[in-house]
Amino acid sequence: MALALGELECLTDELKFWNGIEWLNMSLRKVTKARGSFPNDEAVFKLLFLALRNIAKKWTMPVHDWKAALNRFAIVYENRLPVE
Repeated sequence: MALALGELECLTDELKFWNGIEWLNMSLRKVTKARGSFPNDEAVFKLLFLALRNIAKKWTMPVHDWKAALNRFAIVYENRLPVE
């Protein structure tokens, strides 16, 4: 099945988005794995909050055509993604 040019561009945008999510997940796993164990849930949340703050400083790439990707996700995952 051949994809139209517009569909191919949309899929490319979605892949860029998912690569960003995978990068974020990898960064958070790296932080929690290095720590090992936690005394309570609050310690985990605090570590993840601080890690996200540091990760956000490194995030320099703007999200290209985010609105189109968000609209596509709203169609594919209609009940799971609230659109405002």
